[in-house]
Amino acid sequence: MYYSAMSSFNQRWVKTSTLRNQTLASTRPKDFQTGTGLRSSQSAGASIDSHGVLFFGLVNSDSLVCWNTKNPFEPRFIGELAKNGRDMQFIATVMVSAVEK
Repeated sequence: MYYSAMSSFNQRWVKTSTLRNQTLASTRPKDFQTGTGLRSSQSAGASIDSHGVLFFGLVNSDSLVCWNTKNPFEPRFIGELAKNGRDMQFIATVMVSAVEK
């Protein structure tokens, strides 16, 4: 599971198997990982696709970006997909859905 605090520039994650085990979740803080790099802005909502690409909005730059979770969480691996100060102000929710071909 990938998550972040609205007040933070960090990306964090934890295996869902850890969350399903109350003992592990409460006694193994090392299982809750934090990326080595920082975002250029805070982020609200995020969604991940079936290939492990996490999509999220950056609050201060009015842009939609992505990060392939197979790479370290570092600015050089975060790609900007779209930016628009008028139509993309504060992207609060991102949802990825499968499209049939």
